[in-house]
Order: sequence, then C-alpha cells, then structure tokens
Amino acid sequence: MNSGSYRVGGNAAAAIAADLQDAFDELASVQDVDKVLFPKKTEMLGRTMTQGGFWTTAPEDYARSYISRAEAMWDLYRGVTSAPVNAKAASLMQGLRNIGVIGRGGSMVISSIADNFTQVMARRFTGLPAAKTFTDILKQLGPNAHREAQRQALIAETYLHMFNDGARGAASLQGPEWSHFLAERTIALQGLGALTDAQRSAFGMSVQAAIADLAVKTWDELAALNPKLQKLFQRYGLSAADWDAIRLDPATGAVRDVDFLSPNLVRDSLEAAGRGNERVAERYLGMILQETDFASPTAMLRARAAMVGKTRPGTLVGELLRTGGQFKSFTVMYWMLHVERALREGIANGTLKGASYAAQVLLVTTLGGALVVQLKDLKGGKDTRPMDKPGFWGAAMMQGGGLGIVGDLFNAEQNRFGGGLVSTVSGPVVGLAEDIMGAAGLSSKTTAPRGAARLATSYVPGSSLWYLNLAYQRTVADTLQRYVDPQAYDAFRRRQTQQMKDYGNGFWWAPGQGSPARGPRLN
Repeated sequence: MNSGSYRVGGNAAAAIAADLQDAFDELASVQDVDKVLFPKKTEMLGRTMTQGGFWTTAPEDYARSYISRAEAMWDLYRGVTSAPVNAKAASLMQGLRNIGVIGRGGSMVISSIADNFTQVMARRFTGLPAAKTFTDILKQLGPNAHREAQRQALIAETYLHMFNDGARGAASLQGPEWSHFLAERTIALQGLGALTDAQRSAFGMSVQAAIADLAVKTWDELAALNPKLQKLFQRYGLSAADWDAIRLDPATGAVRDVDFLSPNLVRDSLEAAGRGNERVAERYLGMILQETDFASPTAMLRARAAMVGKTRPGTLVGELLRTGGQFKSFTVMYWMLHVERALREGIANGTLKGASYAAQVLLVTTLGGALVVQLKDLKGGKDTRPMDKPGFWGAAMMQGGGLGIVGDLFNAEQNRFGGGLVSTVSGPVVGLAEDIMGAAGLSSKTTAPRGAARLATSYVPGSSLWYLNLAYQRTVADTLQRYVDPQAYDAFRRRQTQQMKDYGNGFWWAPGQGSPARGPRLN
C-alpha cells in the first residue's frame, strides 16, 4: 500500500467496494497464487500462502482479513462508523469520556516527551542525521516554522489529527458541547498540540533537508553513501527515475540548489514541465508522512479500525470498546507501527535484523519512559525514584510504550489516580464511576467524606493541567479533605508511607502541607 497513491472517482465508496470484490474474485478463480498479485508469504508472520497446514495461511482468508480492514478504515474515514445508533446514549458516554480528559488528561504533554527518543531511532533507521533531533524540535516550536509546516502539509491545519477518538487523549469532536469544549481546552492549554506538531514537522523538515544535501548524488552514488535512505525510497516504490525527478530541475536538468527539497517544489516544477501525471511529489509526501508516524505517532485510521472495527457509538459493544480504549489508542498505534516493522524486517532481512530493530525500540522507549516517570513524580510533588529497582525499569518500559498508568502497578496496587487494575484497564469512565460510588459511601476503598472531597475536586476544569495540578491539590483538594474528613491527616501520612514503600521516594511537597517543605531530591 506504500508503493503509490490510489485515486477514485466521484462515487468513492462504490469504486473501492468494487475493486476489493474484483481482487477477491480474481484470487478465488486462480488456483496458483503466483499468478495473482499476492505475496508468497504473509507480510507479518511469514506464513506460507497456501491452503491447509498449521503454519500456512489460506489466500482467501488473507484477502478477507485485508478487505475487512480496508472497509473498516474507509467507514471511519467517511464517518459511517462515527454516526451513532442511539444519539442520546452516544452523547452521554462521550460526555463521560470527555470528563475523563478534563480530570485526568492535563499531563499528557509530559508523556509525549518520550516521542523525542523514538524520533532519534526513526531517524537512524531511515538514514537521517539524528544528532540534532532535539534542537530541530525546538526550532519548530516557533510560529513561522508552524506556518511553513502547514504549507508543506507536514502537519494538519487544525488539531483534528490529534483531537479525535484515535488520538493520544481520545477526546472527541462529539458529545455535549460543554464537555467537548473543556476537554479541548485541557488538551490545548497544556501545550500538547504545539509539541506534537513541532515533533512531526521537525522530522518532515529533516527529511527534506537531508535529501536536499544529497541531491548532487546519483541513484548509485546514494546507494553507496546512504544505503538506508535509498532503501527508504524503495520501500515506498520510488525508483531511480523518481529520485532524478525529485533532485533535478525538469526545466534545466540541473541539481536543485535549495535548503529543503519539499514535495511542493517537486510538484510545481513537474507540473510546469508537463509531467504532473507522474505523481512523484505525491508519493514523496506520502513517504514523509508515513515515516513521520513512526517518529511521532498521532491518529491512525488502521489503529482506530483495529480498536473499534465497524462498531458504532450508541451500541453496547461500540461504547464498551470506545470507553475501554480511552487513553490507550496511542499505545495501539505505537506498537502496531513498530511491532509490524520489526516483523517485516525479520522476514525481509533475517531474524537478527528484526530482533535488532525490536531491541532498539525497547531500549529507546524505555529510556524515554524513564525520563517521563521521573518528570511525572516531580510534577506530583515527589522526589525522583531510585533507578536501581527492577520495578522502576518495568514502569519506564510501560511508560515509553504509552502505558504509563499500567506501569504504576509494577510496584503498587493502585495507579497514580488511586484506581486499581480494573479501572486502569477499563478506562477513566470506570474510574469516574468508582469516585461516585466512593462519594456515596458504597466503596470499601475510602470513606464517604473522603470520597466526596475527591469527587468534588478531581474534575474541576483546568485542575489537571501539569503546571497547576500540584498547587491545586495541596491548596484546594487537601484543604477540603481536612475540613470534611476527620481522618485526613492519617490518610496523608499513609500516602507518604505507601509512596516510600512502593517506589522508594518521598515528597518534596507532601500531601496536606500548604507549602513545600524543601526542594526536590534527585535520586
């Protein structure tokens, strides 16, 4: 699917459905798999494409699975899957998910810092210079750089690429207007949009800069100088002729002398020379955008289709999948990309290559996750954790892979929001239900006064923002708990004792204190 673009006419749905059926009919009518456009082995696990046997795959089953995936992606793209069956039920559930974003989504930008480490690995894999990754990202935070990235189609003109059901925060453009607005502000005011756009545009611009620097090289010289970059072109169906179309001015045949060799420049010059039908620029841009997903994943139709399939809002199954998947779709995107690449590397270039890529992903994401774990503890008024405990590195590995809240359970029985395994797996809506039960005195985990104080303070708009949350918790939430809960001080002391027992670090601004007692200790 990476080898080129696919274009349909006015009735796109009918055209795609017809082409999918034609492909399946062709396969069903030909006994010899080699005579149709199907691989000899499955692209993921390397199973032989024949009928029968344990480690083989029937071609018809392979075709059906990909047709089903394509249909689910197409339904998502054109909005069929987003149309609710029961509008009131869908609106209610989306509103509850938006409340989850308001109450617990204000620190997602800290988690996204780990993407910078992934970008280093993505650059090395594609043959791009990785030394300036962090400085490139900082440069892209400026307004002029943001406008240029939009003009080059490297980032979207709106936050839609982040801000739908498949994005990191799983906020939505649906649901009650007030809940959508507050969830959107929670995402925007923490700086997540700006950082994500900067990460993505930095990678795209680095591709254009590297190719501009190598434009003087022929295809064969590129293979000798930077074989990884040449293989990158080949993976997306770009040939030696395409390389010349990108690097040479079609009007003069001279090498393009520019700082950034952009798809827009290639498109405009080819169209001016009457070669617009070659669509080289379109495939070149597709290559950049696809590789950008490996460097800094955002929303991806394929991952979303894997999570919700063809289910719709307002149905029991559809709402269960959407609720359970909140805050987890980023993880599905991340591992769908990198696990698939590791498997493909193993099939195409040998087991050692695939294992090497998987090890690099694990190492880089764990290092990035370690930084994020420590930053989140500092943000929560805690000292950094000792790093000589196996549990720390387990939590770092999970955090780097987008499951930081699950990583909390490596050492403790509760995650950072006070929820256990069930609410962690089921999503913030279940956590909200637990908080309501606690306030009503129906929970064995807390007293009714303490639960009421928690419910009253946990979902205040803006309170979860990473730069406000700690001060809000100590000056507002803890104060309210002291007023309504006679055992508040015992609860505060237990939290400190439990933190030291579970993670080996204390508090620099302890629960129940109106101001910090000291500065953070960096273990």
